[in-house]
Amino acid sequence: LDEPVLAQRIAGTSAAGEFIAQVAAAKAMEPVEAPMPTARQLELYFMHNFIPFVGFGFCDNFIMILAGDYIDAKLGLAMGLSTMAAAAWGNTFSDVIGLWISGFIETFVASSGLPGHELTSGQMELLTVRIVKNTSMIVGISFGCILGMLPLIYPEEYRIWPSRHDLEAADDSTREDMSLQGMSPVLEMSC
Repeated sequence: LDEPVLAQRIAGTSAAGEFIAQVAAAKAMEPVEAPMPTARQLELYFMHNFIPFVGFGFCDNFIMILAGDYIDAKLGLAMGLSTMAAAAWGNTFSDVIGLWISGFIETFVASSGLPGHELTSGQMELLTVRIVKNTSMIVGISFGCILGMLPLIYPEEYRIWPSRHDLEAADDSTREDMSLQGMSPVLEMSC
């Protein structure tokens, strides 16, 4: 305070005295700068963050592609959903499944035998360590997402369900056959 008389009166109260003592104690206990981690600690920290995100990225993309394709083929035609809407629903489904399996992925990584990084909480707050963590997560999820694109190279002849394109072609073919026979597709389908 700028006014010494007022400052002295406030400091004389018990609550203000306790507050001043707490501030002084907190300043005395301010953390000392954490030592820089070793290269091995940073490597282990990178792997502890990289591996789970490979799993998350793989599961997210793999499930999203399959779910989006299934929704596109089955519900897309039946409900008039666009392919992008089916992809959005597939992404939602994939995110929900990802939350469910995240515990399994983390448990798997923990039981993999990877040694601990032994970083202190102070070291984990260092800018270098935060950069390593963010980089490992970005690289891990990117790599996992690329691996999760596996369904895109799956041969068409081994598909479990017909694609939207095949269903649309079959529907068009059925309509053509019915019109050649002189039947109305709308009336025939409702019977």
